[in-house]
Amino acid sequence: MEKKILIVNPGSASKKYSFYVDGKEVLRAHFESENGGFVVSWGSDKVNEKKNITEFDFKKSAAIVLARLKEAGIMADAGEIHSVGFRTVAAGDYFLETRFIDEEFLKQLAGAEDRAPLHVSALHLELREFAIILPETKKYAVSDSTFYKERPDYSKNYGLPYSLAKELQMFRFGYHGISGASIARRAPLVLGNLPSRVVVCHLGSGISIIGIKDGKGIDASMGFTPLEGTMMSTRVGNIDPGALIHLIKRKGFSPDELNTFLNKKCGLLGLSEISDDMRELLKKEAEGDLSAKRAIDTFVYQIKKQVGSLIAVLGGIDSLIFTATMGERSNIIRERVCAGLEGLGIKINKAKNDEAIGTDGVISEEGSAVLVAVIKTDEMREMFEDVNRF
Repeated sequence: MEKKILIVNPGSASKKYSFYVDGKEVLRAHFESENGGFVVSWGSDKVNEKKNITEFDFKKSAAIVLARLKEAGIMADAGEIHSVGFRTVAAGDYFLETRFIDEEFLKQLAGAEDRAPLHVSALHLELREFAIILPETKKYAVSDSTFYKERPDYSKNYGLPYSLAKELQMFRFGYHGISGASIARRAPLVLGNLPSRVVVCHLGSGISIIGIKDGKGIDASMGFTPLEGTMMSTRVGNIDPGALIHLIKRKGFSPDELNTFLNKKCGLLGLSEISDDMRELLKKEAEGDLSAKRAIDTFVYQIKKQVGSLIAVLGGIDSLIFTATMGERSNIIRERVCAGLEGLGIKINKAKNDEAIGTDGVISEEGSAVLVAVIKTDEMREMFEDVNRF
């Protein structure tokens, strides 16, 4: 009997689905916002199409995917699905490994929602949908932090009293580890091998700058929560804790209000006061909008700082890899991130960079000491491999 597995990635700004039959991906779907509306992109060996959808369709994406699978003749009944795997972004030791989703998992997840509200809320919504449409199917939560599980202990710590940090599990867990694992797996296909010291720029709605040494994730820009690191589409990134105290005193934020503000009202959206979409900001910048330029310049600057810090941790760099939506599609952002890094051996070829839009490829200049590349992350395949073990 064919083993059929559905993989679900409920991201902070999009939802992705991949369906596998005996290890082969036969259908994929990407639901996301675009130009003020919503779209879905369908893909398979035979079909690639993009369609406008309603907000209701976006919310009911899981049911739409199952209907499409039946229409395509891939399955006759939802009961044929062996298991479903969900990308899980949540802080705490409990979430450092793949878990079977049961009542204990749901209890632990509810307790973690305030630490990663964008991701845990999205996961909760998907789990509720699947509890209705696939009530008997086995479900697994695939950890987004396992890739960093063996990182050095000193890279996990904050300057908090250690007994308090242990009590509250306030350590730097790191996220986008599934993407990091995918890049470690796929890099040899593009580069010929996996270099020893790699810095990965995962640039999407969420941003992670990841340090990989000999195939293992040793550090990443995100920490206890997915708020840490560079500024993102709507997330604040690194900020002086004293500034948060000042905000609470002067603006009267409650903890929940501050959490929402830092996750949803800051980053590119907050700094530009225009949009959280880099495509829109680049258009505005080209028209001379100084607010858009301010946001983009700050965004690029913060990425450079994170890249530099990981080069120091790695003791050098052999390869710089761009991935995720913005990293794979935006030649402009890649060029700006690399500008001024020539002293570190990072030199890109403009023509190669401009051609690498949504495709794998080396974009570094001939003779560059550092291999610079665009490599498409395949988080869905990584999650499938994990779930397929069960």
